[in-house]
Amino acid sequence: MDKFDDVLQKAKDMAETAYKKTGDAIDIGKQRVEIASLNGKISNLYEQLGRKAIEDLKETENEDVCLIINNIKSLEDKVEELKTNILNTKGKVVCPNCKKELDINTKFCSYCGAKVNE
Repeated sequence: MDKFDDVLQKAKDMAETAYKKTGDAIDIGKQRVEIASLNGKISNLYEQLGRKAIEDLKETENEDVCLIINNIKSLEDKVEELKTNILNTKGKVVCPNCKKELDINTKFCSYCGAKVNE
């Protein structure tokens, strides 16, 4: 019976080790999800900070800053133009209030009720 008890003990030890490693893996996964969430929040705050700084700097006379701000504005305009082209190709419009995509013939937004097309 000693050999059987040894095998049984080794099996129990292996099961406990596997259980601990599974728990560790779950904890690591949860922490990685939290890290990703926090990094997303940090990125959002950096974006808000950058947008605020750009708004505050629009009145500056610093040529380098003005050039960068103008480049950003030009790129933003191009992005909006491309988005509009995509919407037109899809036969869609965007609600001016809630920003949901709607059929191009929609008069009122089905999400928020705002008037869409005039």
